[in-house]
Amino acid sequence: MKQVKKVLTLWIATLSLFAIGFVFLEASIPEIPILISLSIQVLLFYFSLFIVINEPTRKHKFIFLNFTLFFVNSFLYIFNYFGFFNLFFDSAFSAVYIFQYLYIFLSTTLAFAIAYLVFDLLFHNFKIYQKYLATAAVVLGVAFFYYHPFLENPQSVGKPYIYTTENIQKYRIIRDTREEFINQYNREPNATEIAALVTLPAISDGEVVGQLYAEANIKQIEKLLPYTKNDGSLVLLYQPFYFKIIYMDVFVILFILLYCGYQYAKDPPQGAYIDKMMYVFLVIFSLDIFHQWAVIKSVEFAGYMELFGIGQYFSAGFFAALVIFFYARLKFIKSVVGEFYEVEIQTNPEKITRWMDGIDKYILKNFTSSKDLKGRLFEQR
Repeated sequence: MKQVKKVLTLWIATLSLFAIGFVFLEASIPEIPILISLSIQVLLFYFSLFIVINEPTRKHKFIFLNFTLFFVNSFLYIFNYFGFFNLFFDSAFSAVYIFQYLYIFLSTTLAFAIAYLVFDLLFHNFKIYQKYLATAAVVLGVAFFYYHPFLENPQSVGKPYIYTTENIQKYRIIRDTREEFINQYNREPNATEIAALVTLPAISDGEVVGQLYAEANIKQIEKLLPYTKNDGSLVLLYQPFYFKIIYMDVFVILFILLYCGYQYAKDPPQGAYIDKMMYVFLVIFSLDIFHQWAVIKSVEFAGYMELFGIGQYFSAGFFAALVIFFYARLKFIKSVVGEFYEVEIQTNPEKITRWMDGIDKYILKNFTSSKDLKGRLFEQR
C-alpha cells in the first residue's frame, strides 16, 4: 500500500536524521526505553497525519488532527535532548521549567484529543467549532486548575513552584539538622533525635502560621527523613507534579469510560477501529497512573529511575499496539469498501451494517453466544 510505504519511509528518514544528529552534535542520548517509546510515537505521528490527509469525512479529519497534535510531542522531546529549548530559558532552573512545560503540553493535548472524540460522539449534531469550544472550555479549565501553580511560578523567590512546597520547606530543615547531627556525633540520627532538636513550622497556603505540635512534628520528620538519603530529595521535589499528572489521567479515564458506556448503551455509528484505539488509551492511562503512583512512593532516586525505565517499556508496548490500529485505520479508509463505509455512516447510518474487523469476529466467535449481545457494538443495530 502506497500510503503505508510513505509513512514508513518518512519514519525511517526521520529517525535516521535524529541518529545522525545524536552522533555528530552535542546531544544527550536518551535511555533505551525512552528512545523506543519516542520512536514509536514518531511513527504514530506520521500515521495520524496521513489519516488526516486521506480521511473521506470532515468529521474524522478533526479527530485525527487532534491526535496528530498530540504526537508532535515526540518531536518536542527529541529536540529537548539537543538542548533546543535551553535557548529560551536563561535560568539555573531551565531543566525544571522545560520538563514541566513539555509534560503539561503533552498531557493537555492528549486530554484534548480524547475529550474531543467523546464530545463528537455525544453531540454528533453539533457543529465542529462548537465541539472545539466545549472541549477547550472543559480540558483547558481542568488543566489550568491542576497545573496553574507550575505555570505561575513565584518570582519573588526566583525558583520554580516545586522548590517552594510545604514538604520541601520542611525537608530543608530536617536535612540541615541531620547534617549537623552527623557532624557532631558521627552517626545517622533517628526521627526522635531530630524531633528533639527542631520543631517544624505549620504552613498554610505557603505561609508559616506557627509550629507543629509534638506528635505532628515527629510524624512529619518520620515521613521526610528517608528523603535526605540517596538523592531522595529529587523524588520529593517532583511529587506535587506527579500527583497532578495522576489527577489529569483520572480526568481522561472518566471521559474514556463515558465513551465506552455511551457506545454500549446507544450503539451510535462510529468510524472503524476508533473504539479499539480508545480501549488501548484506557490501558495506557491506567498504566500511567500506576507508574506515577509507584514513582511517588519511591524514596530513593535510583529506585525512581528504575521504575521510570520499566514504565517506559510498558508504555512503548501499548503505543506499539496503537500503531496496529492506526495502520489498520489508514489502510481501511484507502480501500473502496472503507471509503464507502465511512461516508455512509455519516450520511445514512441506519442503512449500513456495522463493520466488523478481525478482533470483533474473534470476540463474537469465542466469547459470546447470546443473540442479544450480537446486536451491540459489533453488528447491525
